[in-house]
Amino acid sequence: MRELLDRIPSGSSLPLGDQILIPAGIIVPMLIAFALWVSFPPDRRRSGAIALATTWNAVWLLVFNVVAVQVGWWSFGDAGPAIAGVPVALWLGWVALWGTAASQSPLRPSVTLLVLALLDLIYMPLFGGAVELGRAWLVGEVFLLAFVAWPGLLLAHWTNRGERLIGRTIGQGAMFSAMLLFVVPAISTSVAGNNLALDVPTWTFGALFIGLGIASLPAVIAIHDFYANGATPWPWDTTLRPVRSGPYRYLRSPMQLSGFLVLVWATFLYGRVEIGAAAISSILYARIFCELEERDLRERFGVPWTRLVANQGRWIPSMRPSPHGSEATIWIDAGCETCSPLGDFLAARAPVNLHIENAIQYREGLSRTRYEREDGQVFNGMQAVGAALEHLHLGWALIGWLLRAPVLWRLWQLAGDASGFGPTTRLLTATPAARPLDLPWIEPGGGTPDVPRKAVS
Repeated sequence: MRELLDRIPSGSSLPLGDQILIPAGIIVPMLIAFALWVSFPPDRRRSGAIALATTWNAVWLLVFNVVAVQVGWWSFGDAGPAIAGVPVALWLGWVALWGTAASQSPLRPSVTLLVLALLDLIYMPLFGGAVELGRAWLVGEVFLLAFVAWPGLLLAHWTNRGERLIGRTIGQGAMFSAMLLFVVPAISTSVAGNNLALDVPTWTFGALFIGLGIASLPAVIAIHDFYANGATPWPWDTTLRPVRSGPYRYLRSPMQLSGFLVLVWATFLYGRVEIGAAAISSILYARIFCELEERDLRERFGVPWTRLVANQGRWIPSMRPSPHGSEATIWIDAGCETCSPLGDFLAARAPVNLHIENAIQYREGLSRTRYEREDGQVFNGMQAVGAALEHLHLGWALIGWLLRAPVLWRLWQLAGDASGFGPTTRLLTATPAARPLDLPWIEPGGGTPDVPRKAVS
Protein backbone atom coordinates (compact mmCIF):
# COMPACT_ATOMS: atom_id res chain seq x y z
CA MET A 1 0.00 0.00 0.00
CA ARG A 2 2.89 2.33 0.82
CA GLU A 3 4.41 1.74 -2.61
CA LEU A 4 1.07 2.53 -4.30
CA LEU A 5 0.77 5.83 -2.40
CA ASP A 6 4.34 6.75 -3.34
CA ARG A 7 3.44 6.40 -7.03
CA ILE A 8 0.62 8.97 -6.73
CA PRO A 9 1.87 12.49 -7.59
CA SER A 10 1.08 15.09 -4.96
CA GLY A 11 0.74 18.04 -7.33
CA SER A 12 2.94 20.14 -4.99
CA SER A 13 5.36 20.83 -7.85
CA LEU A 14 2.67 22.72 -9.79
CA PRO A 15 2.77 26.53 -10.03
CA LEU A 16 0.71 28.34 -7.39
CA GLY A 17 -1.82 29.42 -10.02
CA ASP A 18 -2.51 25.80 -10.97
CA GLN A 19 -2.88 24.81 -7.34
CA ILE A 20 -5.68 27.40 -7.09
CA LEU A 21 -7.27 26.82 -10.49
CA ILE A 22 -7.61 23.03 -10.19
CA PRO A 23 -9.65 22.97 -6.94
CA ALA A 24 -11.65 25.95 -8.15
CA GLY A 25 -12.43 24.06 -11.35
CA ILE A 26 -14.14 21.38 -9.28
CA ILE A 27 -15.71 23.38 -6.46
CA VAL A 28 -17.20 26.23 -8.53
CA PRO A 29 -19.08 23.96 -11.01
CA MET A 30 -20.40 21.89 -8.10
CA LEU A 31 -21.63 25.04 -6.34
CA ILE A 32 -23.31 26.17 -9.58
CA ALA A 33 -24.93 22.76 -9.98
CA PHE A 34 -26.14 22.78 -6.37
CA ALA A 35 -27.53 26.32 -6.72
CA LEU A 36 -29.43 25.36 -9.88
CA TRP A 37 -30.75 22.22 -8.20
CA VAL A 38 -32.10 24.25 -5.27
CA SER A 39 -33.47 27.05 -7.47
CA PHE A 40 -35.16 24.70 -9.95
CA PRO A 41 -35.86 21.41 -8.12
CA PRO A 42 -35.93 18.66 -10.78
CA ASP A 43 -38.66 16.08 -11.10
CA ARG A 44 -37.92 12.39 -11.69
CA ARG A 45 -37.39 12.76 -15.44
CA ARG A 46 -35.17 15.83 -15.19
CA SER A 47 -33.11 14.15 -12.47
CA GLY A 48 -32.53 11.31 -14.90
CA ALA A 49 -31.50 13.78 -17.60
CA ILE A 50 -28.94 15.36 -15.27
CA ALA A 51 -27.56 11.96 -14.23
CA LEU A 52 -27.34 10.89 -17.89
CA ALA A 53 -25.47 14.04 -18.96
CA THR A 54 -23.06 13.68 -16.04
CA THR A 55 -22.37 10.03 -16.88
CA TRP A 56 -21.95 10.83 -20.59
CA ASN A 57 -19.33 13.46 -19.85
CA ALA A 58 -17.56 11.29 -17.28
CA VAL A 59 -17.13 8.58 -19.91
CA TRP A 60 -16.32 10.57 -23.02
CA LEU A 61 -14.17 13.27 -21.42
CA LEU A 62 -11.80 10.57 -20.24
CA VAL A 63 -11.79 8.86 -23.65
CA PHE A 64 -11.33 12.12 -25.55
CA ASN A 65 -8.51 13.42 -23.38
CA VAL A 66 -6.55 10.20 -23.89
CA VAL A 67 -6.98 10.68 -27.64
CA ALA A 68 -6.07 14.40 -27.40
CA VAL A 69 -2.77 13.57 -25.71
CA GLN A 70 -1.94 11.02 -28.40
CA VAL A 71 -2.79 13.46 -31.20
CA GLY A 72 -0.82 16.27 -29.55
CA TRP A 73 -3.61 18.77 -28.97
CA TRP A 74 -2.58 19.06 -25.32
CA SER A 75 -0.79 17.12 -22.59
CA PHE A 76 -0.98 16.93 -18.82
CA GLY A 77 1.69 17.64 -16.25
CA ASP A 78 2.10 16.35 -12.72
CA ALA A 79 -1.38 17.31 -11.50
CA GLY A 80 -2.05 14.63 -8.93
CA PRO A 81 -3.65 11.17 -9.31
CA ALA A 82 -4.38 10.27 -12.92
CA ILE A 83 -6.39 7.71 -14.85
CA ALA A 84 -4.91 6.67 -18.20
CA GLY A 85 -2.71 9.78 -17.97
CA VAL A 86 -5.63 12.17 -17.35
CA PRO A 87 -5.50 13.97 -13.96
CA VAL A 88 -8.52 13.03 -11.87
CA ALA A 89 -8.99 16.59 -10.59
CA LEU A 90 -9.22 18.09 -14.09
CA TRP A 91 -11.45 15.26 -15.27
CA LEU A 92 -13.90 15.74 -12.38
CA GLY A 93 -13.92 19.49 -12.91
CA TRP A 94 -14.92 19.08 -16.55
CA VAL A 95 -17.58 16.53 -15.60
CA ALA A 96 -19.06 18.78 -12.92
CA LEU A 97 -19.25 21.77 -15.29
CA TRP A 98 -20.21 20.10 -18.58
CA GLY A 99 -22.43 17.40 -17.09
CA THR A 100 -24.00 18.23 -13.73
CA ALA A 101 -24.10 22.03 -14.04
CA ALA A 102 -24.64 22.49 -17.80
CA SER A 103 -27.50 19.95 -17.93
CA GLN A 104 -29.43 22.14 -15.45
CA SER A 105 -28.90 25.34 -17.41
CA PRO A 106 -32.12 27.31 -18.04
CA LEU A 107 -30.60 28.42 -21.36
CA ARG A 108 -31.10 26.64 -24.66
CA PRO A 109 -28.53 23.89 -25.37
CA SER A 110 -26.92 25.93 -28.17
CA VAL A 111 -26.46 28.95 -25.89
CA THR A 112 -25.14 26.76 -23.07
CA LEU A 113 -22.61 25.28 -25.50
CA LEU A 114 -21.34 28.76 -26.38
CA VAL A 115 -20.92 29.54 -22.66
CA LEU A 116 -18.94 26.31 -22.14
CA ALA A 117 -16.75 27.12 -25.14
CA LEU A 118 -16.05 30.62 -23.81
CA LEU A 119 -15.14 29.29 -20.35
CA ASP A 120 -12.75 26.74 -21.86
CA LEU A 121 -11.09 29.35 -24.06
CA ILE A 122 -10.48 31.50 -20.98
CA TYR A 123 -9.67 28.78 -18.48
CA MET A 124 -7.38 26.34 -20.29
CA PRO A 125 -4.60 28.82 -21.27
CA LEU A 126 -4.33 29.94 -17.62
CA PHE A 127 -2.68 26.71 -16.53
CA GLY A 128 1.06 26.76 -16.28
CA GLY A 129 2.06 23.15 -15.61
CA ALA A 130 -1.11 21.09 -15.29
CA VAL A 131 -2.15 21.49 -18.94
CA GLU A 132 0.34 22.11 -21.73
CA LEU A 133 -1.45 23.27 -24.87
CA GLY A 134 -0.20 22.21 -28.29
CA ARG A 135 -0.20 24.42 -31.36
CA ALA A 136 -3.44 22.92 -32.65
CA TRP A 137 -5.23 22.85 -29.31
CA LEU A 138 -8.10 24.96 -30.67
CA VAL A 139 -8.80 22.22 -33.22
CA GLY A 140 -9.00 19.74 -30.36
CA GLU A 141 -11.27 22.12 -28.48
CA VAL A 142 -13.69 22.24 -31.42
CA PHE A 143 -13.80 18.44 -31.59
CA LEU A 144 -14.22 18.23 -27.81
CA LEU A 145 -17.20 20.60 -27.87
CA ALA A 146 -18.75 18.94 -30.92
CA PHE A 147 -18.41 15.30 -29.87
CA VAL A 148 -18.60 15.46 -26.06
CA ALA A 149 -20.23 18.66 -24.79
CA TRP A 150 -22.89 19.04 -27.48
CA PRO A 151 -24.17 15.42 -27.44
CA GLY A 152 -24.28 15.54 -23.64
CA LEU A 153 -26.43 18.68 -23.70
CA LEU A 154 -28.71 17.17 -26.34
CA LEU A 155 -29.11 13.92 -24.40
CA ALA A 156 -30.13 15.86 -21.29
CA HIS A 157 -32.52 18.04 -23.31
CA TRP A 158 -34.11 15.12 -25.19
CA THR A 159 -34.43 12.97 -22.05
CA ASN A 160 -36.04 15.77 -20.07
CA ARG A 161 -38.57 16.44 -22.85
CA GLY A 162 -39.04 12.82 -23.92
CA GLU A 163 -37.94 13.58 -27.50
CA ARG A 164 -35.72 11.96 -30.16
CA LEU A 165 -35.95 8.39 -28.90
CA ILE A 166 -33.53 7.09 -31.52
CA GLY A 167 -30.92 9.67 -30.48
CA ARG A 168 -31.32 8.84 -26.80
CA THR A 169 -31.04 5.11 -27.51
CA ILE A 170 -27.92 5.39 -29.67
CA GLY A 171 -26.30 7.83 -27.22
CA GLN A 172 -26.82 5.54 -24.25
CA GLY A 173 -25.59 2.52 -26.18
CA ALA A 174 -22.37 4.34 -27.15
CA MET A 175 -21.89 5.61 -23.60
CA PHE A 176 -22.24 2.21 -21.92
CA SER A 177 -20.02 0.54 -24.52
CA ALA A 178 -17.21 3.03 -23.89
CA MET A 179 -17.71 2.73 -20.14
CA LEU A 180 -17.33 -1.05 -20.10
CA LEU A 181 -14.61 -1.34 -22.72
CA PHE A 182 -12.42 1.59 -21.66
CA VAL A 183 -13.39 3.61 -18.59
CA VAL A 184 -13.83 0.77 -16.08
CA PRO A 185 -10.68 -1.05 -17.33
CA ALA A 186 -8.73 2.24 -17.26
CA ILE A 187 -9.78 3.01 -13.69
CA SER A 188 -9.06 -0.51 -12.43
CA THR A 189 -5.61 -0.67 -14.05
CA SER A 190 -4.70 2.83 -12.84
CA VAL A 191 -5.63 1.96 -9.26
CA ALA A 192 -3.34 -1.07 -9.56
CA GLY A 193 -0.54 1.16 -10.86
CA ASN A 194 -0.51 -0.31 -14.38
CA ASN A 195 -1.08 1.02 -17.88
CA LEU A 196 -4.00 0.00 -20.07
CA ALA A 197 -2.98 -1.59 -23.37
CA LEU A 198 -4.22 -4.37 -25.63
CA ASP A 199 -2.37 -7.55 -24.79
CA VAL A 200 -3.65 -10.32 -27.07
CA PRO A 201 -2.09 -12.10 -30.06
CA THR A 202 -3.44 -10.92 -33.39
CA TRP A 203 -4.79 -14.38 -34.25
CA THR A 204 -7.02 -14.41 -31.13
CA PHE A 205 -8.42 -10.91 -31.57
CA GLY A 206 -11.17 -12.09 -33.92
CA ALA A 207 -12.32 -14.74 -31.45
CA LEU A 208 -12.38 -12.22 -28.61
CA PHE A 209 -14.34 -9.81 -30.77
CA ILE A 210 -16.95 -12.48 -31.56
CA GLY A 211 -17.12 -13.39 -27.87
CA LEU A 212 -17.61 -9.75 -27.01
CA GLY A 213 -20.52 -9.57 -29.43
CA ILE A 214 -22.15 -12.64 -27.90
CA ALA A 215 -21.66 -11.27 -24.39
CA SER A 216 -23.36 -8.01 -25.34
CA LEU A 217 -26.21 -9.68 -27.27
CA PRO A 218 -28.76 -9.77 -24.38
CA ALA A 219 -28.18 -6.06 -23.76
CA VAL A 220 -28.47 -5.18 -27.45
CA ILE A 221 -31.81 -7.00 -27.77
CA ALA A 222 -33.05 -5.52 -24.48
CA ILE A 223 -32.21 -2.00 -25.68
CA HIS A 224 -34.00 -2.70 -28.97
CA ASP A 225 -37.13 -3.87 -27.14
CA PHE A 226 -37.05 -0.86 -24.83
CA TYR A 227 -36.98 1.26 -27.98
CA ALA A 228 -39.98 -0.66 -29.35
CA ASN A 229 -41.84 0.26 -26.16
CA GLY A 230 -41.00 3.95 -26.53
CA ALA A 231 -38.22 4.30 -23.95
CA THR A 232 -34.61 3.46 -23.09
CA PRO A 233 -32.98 1.29 -20.39
CA TRP A 234 -31.95 4.41 -18.42
CA PRO A 235 -33.78 4.03 -15.07
CA TRP A 236 -35.34 7.52 -15.21
CA ASP A 237 -36.36 7.21 -18.87
CA THR A 238 -38.41 4.04 -18.66
CA THR A 239 -41.52 2.70 -20.34
CA LEU A 240 -45.15 3.09 -19.32
CA ARG A 241 -45.42 -0.73 -19.29
CA PRO A 242 -42.95 -3.49 -18.42
CA VAL A 243 -40.85 -4.94 -21.23
CA ARG A 244 -41.89 -8.60 -21.50
CA SER A 245 -40.06 -9.69 -24.63
CA GLY A 246 -36.51 -10.58 -25.69
CA PRO A 247 -34.20 -11.62 -22.83
CA TYR A 248 -36.80 -10.45 -20.29
CA ARG A 249 -38.67 -13.65 -21.07
CA TYR A 250 -35.76 -15.56 -19.47
CA LEU A 251 -34.21 -13.41 -16.73
CA ARG A 252 -34.78 -10.21 -14.79
CA SER A 253 -31.52 -8.31 -15.36
CA PRO A 254 -30.10 -8.94 -18.85
CA MET A 255 -28.38 -5.53 -18.96
CA GLN A 256 -26.39 -6.23 -15.80
CA LEU A 257 -25.54 -9.75 -16.99
CA SER A 258 -24.19 -8.39 -20.28
CA GLY A 259 -22.18 -5.76 -18.43
CA PHE A 260 -20.50 -8.44 -16.31
CA LEU A 261 -19.78 -10.65 -19.34
CA VAL A 262 -18.32 -7.74 -21.32
CA LEU A 263 -15.97 -6.91 -18.43
CA VAL A 264 -14.91 -10.56 -18.29
CA TRP A 265 -14.06 -10.43 -21.99
CA ALA A 266 -12.24 -7.11 -21.44
CA THR A 267 -10.07 -8.94 -18.92
CA PHE A 268 -8.78 -11.18 -21.71
CA LEU A 269 -8.70 -8.34 -24.23
CA TYR A 270 -6.33 -6.23 -22.12
CA GLY A 271 -4.70 -9.10 -20.27
CA ARG A 272 -5.10 -7.44 -16.84
CA VAL A 273 -6.38 -9.46 -13.90
CA GLU A 274 -7.54 -6.30 -12.11
CA ILE A 275 -10.24 -5.84 -14.76
CA GLY A 276 -11.54 -9.26 -13.76
CA ALA A 277 -11.65 -8.02 -10.17
CA ALA A 278 -13.70 -5.05 -11.40
CA ALA A 279 -16.07 -7.48 -13.15
CA ILE A 280 -16.60 -9.36 -9.90
CA SER A 281 -17.11 -6.08 -8.05
CA SER A 282 -19.75 -5.11 -10.61
CA ILE A 283 -21.90 -7.97 -9.31
CA LEU A 284 -22.15 -6.25 -5.92
CA TYR A 285 -23.03 -2.95 -7.58
CA ALA A 286 -25.61 -4.69 -9.77
CA ARG A 287 -27.11 -6.35 -6.71
CA ILE A 288 -27.67 -3.01 -4.97
CA PHE A 289 -28.86 -1.34 -8.18
CA CYS A 290 -31.26 -4.17 -9.01
CA GLU A 291 -32.85 -4.04 -5.56
CA LEU A 292 -33.66 -0.34 -6.05
CA GLU A 293 -34.76 -0.81 -9.65
CA GLU A 294 -37.02 -3.77 -8.89
CA ARG A 295 -38.67 -1.92 -6.03
CA ASP A 296 -39.48 0.88 -8.46
CA LEU A 297 -40.76 -1.56 -11.11
CA ARG A 298 -42.94 -3.30 -8.55
CA GLU A 299 -44.50 0.00 -7.48
CA ARG A 300 -45.09 1.23 -11.04
CA PHE A 301 -46.23 -1.94 -12.81
CA GLY A 302 -47.60 -4.14 -10.05
CA VAL A 303 -49.03 -7.54 -11.00
CA PRO A 304 -47.88 -7.69 -14.68
CA TRP A 305 -44.27 -7.30 -13.62
CA THR A 306 -44.38 -9.54 -10.54
CA ARG A 307 -45.96 -12.34 -12.58
CA LEU A 308 -43.31 -12.04 -15.27
CA VAL A 309 -40.39 -12.39 -12.84
CA ALA A 310 -42.04 -14.83 -10.42
CA ASN A 311 -39.85 -17.79 -11.44
CA GLN A 312 -36.91 -15.92 -12.99
CA GLY A 313 -33.39 -15.45 -11.70
CA ARG A 314 -31.63 -12.10 -11.83
CA TRP A 315 -28.56 -13.20 -13.77
CA ILE A 316 -29.03 -16.92 -14.40
CA PRO A 317 -31.60 -17.38 -17.18
CA SER A 318 -34.26 -20.06 -17.15
CA MET A 319 -34.30 -22.56 -19.99
CA ARG A 320 -37.93 -21.91 -21.00
CA PRO A 321 -39.54 -18.49 -21.48
CA SER A 322 -41.90 -17.09 -18.87
CA PRO A 323 -45.57 -17.88 -19.54
CA HIS A 324 -46.28 -14.25 -18.68
CA GLY A 325 -44.18 -12.80 -21.49
CA SER A 326 -45.77 -10.75 -24.26
CA GLU A 327 -48.10 -12.49 -26.70
CA ALA A 328 -47.23 -12.58 -30.39
CA THR A 329 -48.45 -13.98 -33.69
CA ILE A 330 -46.40 -15.26 -36.60
CA TRP A 331 -47.99 -15.45 -40.04
CA ILE A 332 -46.56 -18.23 -42.23
CA ASP A 333 -47.61 -19.17 -45.75
CA ALA A 334 -48.92 -22.72 -45.32
CA GLY A 335 -48.92 -23.26 -49.06
CA CYS A 336 -45.25 -22.42 -49.52
CA GLU A 337 -42.92 -25.43 -49.65
CA THR A 338 -40.05 -23.32 -48.35
CA CYS A 339 -41.97 -21.54 -45.55
CA SER A 340 -44.43 -24.12 -44.22
CA PRO A 341 -41.76 -26.32 -42.53
CA LEU A 342 -41.12 -23.37 -40.22
CA GLY A 343 -44.70 -23.67 -38.95
CA ASP A 344 -44.21 -27.41 -38.37
CA PHE A 345 -40.93 -26.74 -36.55
CA LEU A 346 -42.42 -24.11 -34.23
CA ALA A 347 -45.64 -26.02 -33.49
CA ALA A 348 -43.73 -29.21 -32.65
CA ARG A 349 -41.85 -27.38 -29.87
CA ALA A 350 -44.89 -25.97 -28.06
CA PRO A 351 -44.02 -22.28 -28.31
CA VAL A 352 -44.91 -20.13 -25.31
CA ASN A 353 -47.27 -17.20 -26.04
CA LEU A 354 -46.85 -17.57 -29.80
CA HIS A 355 -49.81 -17.97 -32.15
CA ILE A 356 -49.03 -19.53 -35.54
CA GLU A 357 -51.40 -18.45 -38.30
CA ASN A 358 -51.79 -19.10 -42.01
CA ALA A 359 -50.54 -16.00 -43.83
CA ILE A 360 -53.29 -16.32 -46.44
CA GLN A 361 -55.74 -15.23 -43.73
CA TYR A 362 -53.82 -12.02 -43.07
CA ARG A 363 -55.81 -8.79 -43.51
CA GLU A 364 -53.62 -7.72 -46.42
CA GLY A 365 -51.20 -9.35 -48.82
CA LEU A 366 -47.83 -10.46 -47.45
CA SER A 367 -44.58 -11.10 -49.29
CA ARG A 368 -42.62 -12.42 -46.30
CA THR A 369 -43.24 -14.26 -43.03
CA ARG A 370 -44.54 -11.71 -40.54
CA TYR A 371 -44.32 -11.53 -36.73
CA GLU A 372 -46.50 -9.16 -34.70
CA ARG A 373 -46.10 -8.60 -30.96
CA GLU A 374 -48.74 -7.16 -28.66
CA ASP A 375 -46.58 -4.10 -27.92
CA GLY A 376 -46.86 -3.14 -31.60
CA GLN A 377 -43.46 -4.42 -32.73
CA VAL A 378 -43.52 -5.98 -36.21
CA PHE A 379 -40.80 -8.09 -37.87
CA ASN A 380 -40.63 -9.53 -41.36
CA GLY A 381 -38.50 -12.22 -42.98
CA MET A 382 -35.46 -13.35 -41.04
CA GLN A 383 -36.26 -10.98 -38.18
CA ALA A 384 -39.68 -12.62 -37.85
CA VAL A 385 -38.06 -16.06 -37.66
CA GLY A 386 -35.62 -14.80 -35.03
CA ALA A 387 -38.38 -13.26 -32.92
CA ALA A 388 -40.39 -16.49 -33.06
CA LEU A 389 -37.45 -18.59 -31.84
CA GLU A 390 -37.33 -16.74 -28.51
CA HIS A 391 -40.71 -18.34 -27.66
CA LEU A 392 -39.18 -21.84 -27.64
CA HIS A 393 -36.10 -22.33 -25.48
CA LEU A 394 -33.05 -20.37 -24.34
CA GLY A 395 -30.78 -22.06 -26.88
CA TRP A 396 -33.11 -21.24 -29.76
CA ALA A 397 -33.63 -17.74 -28.33
CA LEU A 398 -29.90 -16.99 -28.58
CA ILE A 399 -29.99 -17.91 -32.26
CA GLY A 400 -33.14 -15.85 -32.66
CA TRP A 401 -31.55 -12.77 -31.10
CA LEU A 402 -28.65 -13.08 -33.52
CA LEU A 403 -31.13 -13.24 -36.39
CA ARG A 404 -33.02 -10.12 -35.33
CA ALA A 405 -30.16 -8.06 -33.91
CA PRO A 406 -29.97 -4.51 -35.31
CA VAL A 407 -27.80 -4.27 -38.45
CA LEU A 408 -26.95 -7.99 -38.40
CA TRP A 409 -30.44 -8.96 -39.52
CA ARG A 410 -29.82 -7.27 -42.87
CA LEU A 411 -26.88 -9.60 -43.51
CA TRP A 412 -28.96 -12.67 -42.69
CA GLN A 413 -31.79 -11.39 -44.88
CA LEU A 414 -29.47 -10.87 -47.83
CA ALA A 415 -28.05 -14.36 -47.35
CA GLY A 416 -31.57 -15.82 -47.10
CA ASP A 417 -32.76 -14.02 -50.21
CA ALA A 418 -29.72 -15.29 -52.13
CA SER A 419 -30.51 -18.86 -50.98
CA GLY A 420 -34.09 -18.89 -52.20
CA PHE A 421 -35.86 -17.55 -49.09
CA GLY A 422 -36.65 -14.19 -50.63
CA PRO A 423 -40.02 -12.42 -50.88
CA THR A 424 -42.90 -13.96 -52.80
CA THR A 425 -45.90 -12.51 -54.61
CA ARG A 426 -48.06 -15.64 -54.18
CA LEU A 427 -49.98 -14.30 -51.17
CA LEU A 428 -50.61 -10.95 -52.79
CA THR A 429 -53.10 -12.56 -55.19
CA ALA A 430 -54.08 -15.80 -53.43
CA THR A 431 -57.60 -16.35 -52.11
CA PRO A 432 -58.65 -18.02 -48.84
CA ALA A 433 -60.09 -20.95 -50.79
CA ALA A 434 -56.59 -21.79 -52.03
CA ARG A 435 -55.12 -22.55 -48.61
CA PRO A 436 -54.13 -26.16 -47.77
CA LEU A 437 -55.62 -27.76 -44.66
CA ASP A 438 -53.32 -30.76 -44.22
CA LEU A 439 -50.66 -29.18 -41.98
CA PRO A 440 -50.64 -29.92 -38.21
CA TRP A 441 -50.70 -26.25 -37.21
CA ILE A 442 -53.67 -25.31 -39.42
CA GLU A 443 -57.28 -25.91 -38.31
CA PRO A 444 -60.11 -26.31 -40.84
CA GLY A 445 -61.35 -22.91 -39.69
CA GLY A 446 -58.07 -21.26 -40.67
CA GLY A 447 -56.59 -20.86 -37.18
CA THR A 448 -53.88 -22.67 -35.24
CA PRO A 449 -54.59 -25.69 -32.99
CA ASP A 450 -54.91 -24.59 -29.37
CA VAL A 451 -52.42 -27.07 -27.93
CA PRO A 452 -49.26 -25.91 -29.76
CA ARG A 453 -49.95 -22.21 -29.43
CA LYS A 454 -51.26 -22.26 -25.85
CA ALA A 455 -48.77 -24.69 -24.35
CA VAL A 456 -46.55 -23.29 -21.60
CA SER A 457 -43.65 -24.59 -19.63
